Amino acid sequence: MRDKLKTKVGNRKYFTGVFQRYGFYKDGNGKICSTLVLFDVRHKGEVVADHVWVDKTPEMDSLGALSIGDKISFRAKVVPYKKNNGTCKDVGLELPTKVKRCTA
Repeated sequence: MRDKLKTKVGNRKYFTGVFQRYGFYKDGNGKICSTLVLFDVRHKGEVVADHVWVDKTPEMDSLGALSIGDKISFRAKVVPYKKNNGTCKDVGLELPTKVKRCTA
């Protein structure tokens, strides 16, 4: 499903996604980092990922609390990463900026 996203590795692009829920993880220093998962992630209207996890940035806080189904637009860098303790390669999005809530 992320094959279309893989073609954009290393580039910053505009995306939209539908908020599903918040989460968190501990970084290498034990600091708790907030995240959120977005479904139906699109670039120029085309689905590029069924879902992605992104770090919750201070800019996202300006949107207020997100509810399930809220659509947001943002700019992010497409990056490769390893998951499952480094056994699986994938691509994701990092450093989301220019975050806006989309209106219907």
